[in-house]
Amino acid sequence: MTSHNSLDELLTQLKQVLQHGVDVLRGALNSTDYMHIFLSIIFFKRISDVFEDEITNQNSQNIHRYLIPEGCSWGDIVNIDFNVTSALERALAEIERANPRMHGVLSIDFFRYATSVPEKDLREILYAFNFVHLGMAQVSDEQMGEVFAVVLEWFASHQGRKGEGYLTPPMVATLLAKLATQDQKEVLNVYDPACGSAGLLLAVAKESSVIQGLAGQEINACTIQLARMNILLQGQDFERFDLRLGNVLEEPMHLNKHFDIVISVPPFSSKWEPGRSHSCNSSLRDYGPTLPRTKADLVFVQHMLSQLNNDGTMVVVLPTGVLFRGNSEQKVRKQLIQKLNCLDAVIGLPPNLFYSTGIPTCILVFKKQRKHSDNILFIDAGNEHGKKRWHNYLREQDIERILNAVAERQNVELYSEVVSLECIRKNKYNLNIPLYVDEYRKETVHSFVDFHNLIEEYQEENVVFRGMKDASFDLVPSVGRLPLDSTMIEETEAAMFNKFKVQALPHLDFTPRNDWEWLALAQHHGLPTRLLDWTVNPLTALYFAVEEECKTDSAVYVYVDSKSPVEIEQEEYQNPLNFPSEKPVLRYTPAHLTPRIIAQSGLFTVHQHVTEGFTSEQIYKIVIPNKLRQKLKQLLYRYGIHRGTIYPGLDGISAHIKWLSSQANE
Repeated sequence: MTSHNSLDELLTQLKQVLQHGVDVLRGALNSTDYMHIFLSIIFFKRISDVFEDEITNQNSQNIHRYLIPEGCSWGDIVNIDFNVTSALERALAEIERANPRMHGVLSIDFFRYATSVPEKDLREILYAFNFVHLGMAQVSDEQMGEVFAVVLEWFASHQGRKGEGYLTPPMVATLLAKLATQDQKEVLNVYDPACGSAGLLLAVAKESSVIQGLAGQEINACTIQLARMNILLQGQDFERFDLRLGNVLEEPMHLNKHFDIVISVPPFSSKWEPGRSHSCNSSLRDYGPTLPRTKADLVFVQHMLSQLNNDGTMVVVLPTGVLFRGNSEQKVRKQLIQKLNCLDAVIGLPPNLFYSTGIPTCILVFKKQRKHSDNILFIDAGNEHGKKRWHNYLREQDIERILNAVAERQNVELYSEVVSLECIRKNKYNLNIPLYVDEYRKETVHSFVDFHNLIEEYQEENVVFRGMKDASFDLVPSVGRLPLDSTMIEETEAAMFNKFKVQALPHLDFTPRNDWEWLALAQHHGLPTRLLDWTVNPLTALYFAVEEECKTDSAVYVYVDSKSPVEIEQEEYQNPLNFPSEKPVLRYTPAHLTPRIIAQSGLFTVHQHVTEGFTSEQIYKIVIPNKLRQKLKQLLYRYGIHRGTIYPGLDGISAHIKWLSSQANE
């Protein structure tokens, strides 16, 4: 078995070969098509190298894991001088005939795409792979699973947001499997209704002994082939896996079974047709009302619960919208919490973990027989992760902290909270994590003097303030709050910004000097942008917090920004919609383009990840109880802070006179 360092070297070498192959094929095929060619080649190389190892070691029993017919080994094919495509197709077909378990795994996808590859290009790719050794002496079965996952991850990351959802990132799969098997050394069986490339099923098999078998369903035929390849490459007994092809929400294939572990990362916010499957709908009746066709996230939850044993564990990853969306989804949450009492934990994950989408996600843990039946554990793990290129990933320490929090089930400041069912009922079954786990160190004030004393503690330079009428609102720039799929936001933002620059010119007395000034102007006039307003004046921030009538508490955020502001003169910062990813949030003080910016002592933070709530150890939250709102507004007026000064101009003056009139009447 190879050492960890040797495996790292092998993976580095393999990535280099993949990149070379992609460069060779660029233009001939799209990234998804050549992925299937490379996977077939890697599979062929693995089984051929294992077979050659067995021959070299003179296996006296003549027992081989894989059978390679004469003339069909890697060495036979790579040394052919002509018609290499035909020879490889024939070899793969012969190998499948000799190994019935592999039927369709090697040849189908390769035959489909290889005809588009020029002969000389295929020969060059095979030659490059010739120096990657994948025999048992170099790579164990477990390590081969890691190799396969890394290859899928490599293709998923290179396909970017257009990539398929066939892969759960390996560290996420590890976390889900560990959550599902905590304190369980043995489980009877496992089920994944959207199994993809079988990563979750294999992760559970790695964490716990599965006595009977593993079942899954997948809607995509090509992805089923990836799953079979993954299983075989890891040396697993394929007979223990029951994988079915089909739409599980319309035609579930395992309705006659129940499982100890049900685990899945179903497709996010997909649509479904409620009327198409009588058997499926009837199995969901105990788990809440029938949901509309617009979003199927909680339909997967209902189906998965219907397949779960009474003493089993279910772990599912979903977009965070399922935690707080209203109407029928609220009714489903109420049913699951109040009547069935089966939701055990809600875990917020970092954004940008998944390759096909950047939307925020969460883990829901369900148990039909719960030890802690009077509470639900909430964990905010969204701020703890590593970063690689444009996506985030879970580190080992991040996984361990989540697992420890679930096991210990304790309140940890800014991280976890054990919340009573009564508290959740009072919040009308809204499970939004910030309702229960503070994202910032906070203090509540009970008078203007309290507020003043707190502000006096922040004497550092570069302290800025932001007032918000609702203390539950996240620090998310306005473009990130658009009701759009996150994959469309950046494109929409750029289109809106360009239209604003064209159409605003006739109405301006001056021309902004650069895109940063244009962006500040657009923000000032209400266009959704990636800018977030702040002020250096704490009284101005307090006014914004209490200005509007509201039924909730309000808040003033204090940000002690020790970093240097953006240097817009530098070339890498010329475009405010695209700046270096290692600087996700930057402070920007605009030129005084308008009287309002001057009056409000205004400046901005500019955000790279526009859908993420801005959190930092340097942000503090001052909560203002709703009952103080009117009193504080009156006191601010005495200090000269009111709508007429905050919004200079006739509109501000008129609004201020109107407010004064209402105060006189009271």
